[in-house]
Amino acid sequence: MKKTRKINFSFGTLLICIALFATSCKKDIPGPTASGTSEYYMRFKANGITKEYKFDCAGQLNKFQTNPDVYASHFSGAKDEYVVNKNVMTVILFTNAESLLNVTYTNYNTTSPVLIPARDLIISYSDETGEHYGSIYETALPYLPAGLVCNNLLRITEANSVYLKGTFSGTIYNNSYLKKIEITAGEFYLKRGY
Repeated sequence: MKKTRKINFSFGTLLICIALFATSCKKDIPGPTASGTSEYYMRFKANGITKEYKFDCAGQLNKFQTNPDVYASHFSGAKDEYVVNKNVMTVILFTNAESLLNVTYTNYNTTSPVLIPARDLIISYSDETGEHYGSIYETALPYLPAGLVCNNLLRITEANSVYLKGTFSGTIYNNSYLKKIEITAGEFYLKRGY
C-alpha cells in the first residue's frame, strides 16, 4: 500500500512552527530602524500583488534534527511585529544532507539536472485576513481534487554567520483546496539564527 503525505497545516500547527523558529533566533534580530522595521526582509508576489515583510525576518540553515535524521532550514518574515496569524510567510526545507548554496530545491520528483528534490519543501502563508495557505506533497496529488499543482522552488544564494539570502516560488492552497495563491518573485534577506 502506498503511503501518502500531504501538507495541510492547521492554524495551531502554523503557530507552533512559527513560535519555535522565532523564539530560537528572535534575540539575534537587530532592533527596528527609524521606520520601525529592520534591514532584513521577506519579499514576494501573491497572485501578482507585491508583499514585503520586514518584521521578525530570520532564518536557520542546516539545523540537524533527529527522529527522523534530517537537516532543517527555515526562512520567515512578518508584516507586523508580534502578529503571528496574519501576513506571515514561512518557507521550510528538509534535506537528508546539508543544504547547498546556489542549487534549486523542489518539492517534486524530477530528472532535471538543475533541480534537486528536497525531502520536504513547504511554503506556508497566512494572508491579511488570517486565512492559511500551504503547499502540498506530490505524492498526495492523486488523492486531491484535479488540477492542483506541486511546483515549489527554493534557492539559497548566500549564507554566512550574519545573514541568509535566497529566492522562492510555488503554488499554495487553503485548507479546502478551493483557493490558491501563486507565489512568484520570492526573495529573502534574513538575519541568521542558530
